[in-house]
Amino acid sequence: LAVGLAAKNLVGNLMSGILIYVRQPFKEGDEVEGGRFRGIVEDIGLMSTQINQLDGVPVTVPNATLLDGSVSNFTDRDFRCIEDRIPVVCDDFRILPTLVDGVQGILEAHNGILQKTEVNALKTKRRSMLKVYAPLCVFDGYADLGAQLLVRAYTRGHINQHSFRKIRGGLLLQINQYLLDS
Repeated sequence: LAVGLAAKNLVGNLMSGILIYVRQPFKEGDEVEGGRFRGIVEDIGLMSTQINQLDGVPVTVPNATLLDGSVSNFTDRDFRCIEDRIPVVCDDFRILPTLVDGVQGILEAHNGILQKTEVNALKTKRRSMLKVYAPLCVFDGYADLGAQLLVRAYTRGHINQHSFRKIRGGLLLQINQYLLDS
């Protein structure tokens, strides 16, 4: 009985390793997440896959476990979403349309943001099966501090988390400076 169960696990992991090689849901160097781990794929073997977690701890995951559950591949994506609500405190709310237009201009001029033509090309590539849109800034109502703007834009998806955060942070700082100057 014990030999039979061990053989089942062995064959399951071996077949899963072969399927990973053939289907390539991820490859070495990709950032993946599944179950209880998130990290960079270091090595894909026939029986198991070595993943370096983001906290530096390496983990060996049986290939059958990878194929039994869902695995998200963060490297293989077309876009990343930036969506923030920005409070606006001002003495005269009649300036809001001007502020919205100014922030919209910042979004449309930013080279790290997917623009309308790139969004349309991406939708064509994916046969319009995406919910991705051109950069947008709109008045989003009122909050505790006053008015609120909604900013939504998309970056290219193949960038790493560090680069994404730099783009997002830089964009928000640029918007902040515009609002302070207005």
